[in-house]
Amino acid sequence: MSSYLKISLILLSVFAVSCSKIAPDDILSSRERDNIFDPKNKNKTIEIGFGLTSQENYIRLYWSSPHDVIYKSFNIYRKAVGQDSFNLYTTVARGINYFDDRDILFDEKYSYYLSINGETEESYPTQVKSITPGPGNIWMLDRYLWDIVKLSYDLSAVNIRKAGAWRPENMAMSEKIGLITYPVFRYLEIFNLENGRTIDGNLNLRSPFDATYDPVHGQFWVVDSTGSIYTIDTVEANEQLVYQDLKKPVQIEYMDNRIFVLDRGFDKLFIFNSTPFLTDSIGSNQTGELFADLKLFRLDETNNKCYLLDGKNGANTLYRYNLNNRQIEPVFRDSLIYTFDVNQKDETIWIVIANKVNSQLLQLSPAGNRLHIIDGLVRPTDIKINPYNENVVVADFYGQTVYHYRPDFSLVGIYSTIGDPFKVYIQ
Repeated sequence: MSSYLKISLILLSVFAVSCSKIAPDDILSSRERDNIFDPKNKNKTIEIGFGLTSQENYIRLYWSSPHDVIYKSFNIYRKAVGQDSFNLYTTVARGINYFDDRDILFDEKYSYYLSINGETEESYPTQVKSITPGPGNIWMLDRYLWDIVKLSYDLSAVNIRKAGAWRPENMAMSEKIGLITYPVFRYLEIFNLENGRTIDGNLNLRSPFDATYDPVHGQFWVVDSTGSIYTIDTVEANEQLVYQDLKKPVQIEYMDNRIFVLDRGFDKLFIFNSTPFLTDSIGSNQTGELFADLKLFRLDETNNKCYLLDGKNGANTLYRYNLNNRQIEPVFRDSLIYTFDVNQKDETIWIVIANKVNSQLLQLSPAGNRLHIIDGLVRPTDIKINPYNENVVVADFYGQTVYHYRPDFSLVGIYSTIGDPFKVYIQ
């Protein structure tokens, strides 16, 4: 017998003796300690990828199926408004990995956890997850990550994250279709708002900058910052040139079958009908003085008014223009006004005061009086009022955060990112 064979037999004998000293129960015990149904499992919770998202009219619970165990179903426990403890809410059969809870109230917190039913026992629970649903869908453009992001109402979950073709500039939405402009890339694209998938794109414009949706004619309007206005269809993103006598149009909005265009070359707000035929323009203040540097406008469809931000060399003024009688009046002056939005229900105005160190969110009365201040922001670049409930959503670009406030100034939620949230939209 060779030396190699002798050594092999000796090692095999030692291994056999060692194994014989390990009881079968010990082997099973070490395996079963990781079993989700084992009462001696040291893990007091189970991890199956349980998470929550919220849409406008339901909360979606989602999870993964466990491996290497025999199970029958999933139990969903819920704690709703006014309840002190969790109750078994429903049971979902094996093989189903989501549940939509439609028995909800807006702006109220709901908490959930799951457990798994085995043949005779129930597993430990998952960790508790909570979410607050509400009206409207919140979208955000990220200028650093080049993302288009759809957030849950309380900003706790990302419902859609769409990679942009380039750095996105602006966004417009119909009920089901979104349009993104990429002026640096000379490109625009339309995409499905339900899943974020691109439908089609267009490279024929020189600098597509901003867009708005026309629900009467079922088309988008786009301003090309080189001086033109186009319509874009919602099927193949084909363009049609409709006006080309502008200098530098950078903002476009639709209201009541009218198209409003801000031109920073002329420092005027032009108003077109849907032909489009130029029907009016706003280029001066109440004294007849021409605008110095028209930056931004917002429309108040409820009261048929338009608000304009003008200013140069640290002298910014917010004006209100009555579209019924064509009268303009100054509302508020501050050298650090950066952006704003208007609550159409009570005509209060929310303004971002952009200090270098500590920016503020300022609420004004219709007369321009200070009502409330929110401190602690870094440098917000956009603000939107939710038309459904008057909530306020703020994109803090340099703070890398999106904030969501209620009208009573309480915080609904915060979304933090490594990117740069640049624009926010309420769908």
